[in-house]
Amino acid sequence: MGTAAAAEALLRRFSFSMEPSITDQEEKEAAAEGIARAGVEAIGPIRKYCAKAESLTWPLKLLARIVPAEDLTDELLGLLDQFDTEYLRNPEPKIQLISVLEEHVSDDVRVAVEPFMTDANETVRFHAVVTVFAMGDEASVPALVGALKQEESLRVRNRIAVGIAERRWKIPGDVIEACRTSLPPGFTLDGEHVRAA
Repeated sequence: MGTAAAAEALLRRFSFSMEPSITDQEEKEAAAEGIARAGVEAIGPIRKYCAKAESLTWPLKLLARIVPAEDLTDELLGLLDQFDTEYLRNPEPKIQLISVLEEHVSDDVRVAVEPFMTDANETVRFHAVVTVFAMGDEASVPALVGALKQEESLRVRNRIAVGIAERRWKIPGDVIEACRTSLPPGFTLDGEHVRAA
């Protein structure tokens, strides 16, 4: 039908899975084709669906197909605005969205994702760190050191230390002490640079 109402109806198919998985996949692909046919008319229903979905895998794929490339980053950041860094029973949508943003290198993405490096969920924090590093901007160092200082997970602490060390990013003077006292085992501060010991 190619209408917003049809897209809204078809989106419901992504909210459950069935056996056999091959049939489930085929049905979801057929639903995706129907939604894509609605074009920009489907964007509103997709946004509405994303606000309460348990998984964003399919909606995010559809947005990438429908939304003009130059507007896609803003659309994804609009979805991220619905989340904060508090505890969520199901953090999966947040993780999926932050992971997709890794491919959208921009200062807006860097600024939007940095707060999630101190999220309540360890996996969200890990993916936020990965996405921030993907932006490739040394301006993130103070936020990275701030996250390192608060972090309890060795996996996340190591990811931060490795990322800063590999890029040879300088540690600003006002966070050098925080960095020195927060580095995980196996890393040292050599002047303004983190090094693997």
